[in-house]
Amino acid sequence: EKQLQDRLRQCEPPQQAQPTQPPQEAPQQAQQTPPPQAPDMQMRLDNARARSGSLQISLSWEGDADLDLYVICESGIVGTNSRNGCGGELDIDMNPMIQGNPDKFDSLSPVENIIWANPPPRGEYKIAVELYYRRTDKRPEIPFKLRIRRGTAEENLTGTISDLRQKKIIKVFTE
Repeated sequence: EKQLQDRLRQCEPPQQAQPTQPPQEAPQQAQQTPPPQAPDMQMRLDNARARSGSLQISLSWEGDADLDLYVICESGIVGTNSRNGCGGELDIDMNPMIQGNPDKFDSLSPVENIIWANPPPRGEYKIAVELYYRRTDKRPEIPFKLRIRRGTAEENLTGTISDLRQKKIIKVFTE
């Protein structure tokens, strides 16, 4: 193989010299070390002492913004304003906007978690994410990860959210 590569190089026309340019200084950002990797979803859930169940839906993101996880079903909703509904329970709610102290937050690597200890009732379920409060996060879109666990099966989704106080449907499924 090496001999073939050498022969091919001999058949190539000579390359013309390119004018040299003075070396440019690398941008300051390129010299910085990358930020530490964010903890994975399971580590965040473990650190928050989240519970699991026959159905578990979890949301994670980076930063101090307040994202909220909701599940909407035929009989109601489970999420920030209704911690119990549809047979499920909002187990973990991080970085909530607190009246009178809106700058206080829980984590820069937050997670939210909704569980069903028992199998959920049959019907259609819609998973929604809401950007409730930005705090210092100025990104036009905030990326997030969503994990759905049914027993041993797991589905991982990613998305972004940008509109304040608008629930964005991420996934629809039937149990």
